Amino acid sequence: MNSSVSFGQSNHPSYSPPSSLSGTQALNVNPSRRQTTESYVITSLNSDPIQVTPPKKPSKRINLDPAVGLKVIKKLKNQLDEANEKIKSLLERRDKVQHVLRWSNPLYIVGAYPKLKDRYFNSYPDGKPHYEKYNYGIINDPDYCEIVDFYNLAHPENMFESMNFFTDYAKNGLTRREVINEIGHDTMRQVSRYMTKKDFYSAQYHLNPTITNFFTKRVDIHIYHAIGKHFNCATQMYNHIPGHGVLKRKDLIVDSVK
Repeated sequence: MNSSVSFGQSNHPSYSPPSSLSGTQALNVNPSRRQTTESYVITSLNSDPIQVTPPKKPSKRINLDPAVGLKVIKKLKNQLDEANEKIKSLLERRDKVQHVLRWSNPLYIVGAYPKLKDRYFNSYPDGKPHYEKYNYGIINDPDYCEIVDFYNLAHPENMFESMNFFTDYAKNGLTRREVINEIGHDTMRQVSRYMTKKDFYSAQYHLNPTITNFFTKRVDIHIYHAIGKHFNCATQMYNHIPGHGVLKRKDLIVDSVK
């Protein structure tokens, strides 16, 4: 007796099973009756439905001995402690290098870098420095002013003959497109007040050491970058006066009149 296997309501030609199925009744495999366990119900013409379930896949879960887990955790902790010690050593070494560089800067020795007091951060109420926050996408390099001063001492023409600007004005605005490019050089064209938030609040760019003038629309750049350390070095100019809050804030103006 010939047997055939049909799949649902498909129009495919009948299929003759191999000899191992010879002598059996015609079978109908109905995929519409597939079970949640990925099994098939095979219906014979002359018998009750037969459910065929494929073998279960082996579990990928790994059972760890608690003692082994504790041993792994202890090893990871030791590695973390070693890494922290190395970082601490590198930071101490960096601080020593910074100290040597600062005291080898003749402009620092003659008093060109006084410490900025908290009252100069009065652009906003309860103003204080936020050097840990990113601003303009600039990297706060603690050695920036040493790099700038040594460069200008070696190349004094950069101070006396060049006008190299850092500015945040619109790239296509009159100030930047016409004025600055007419009288000097725009050193960092990728920076502006209209940067995307992703670029603005990230550390991407090192300040150019040839900058001679920081000319910004925003008045709070010194809140995010330390004067005399991260920018506005002794051989550079800045178009805002720290502590200018007494001139623009009404509450401070009233206090000064009293």
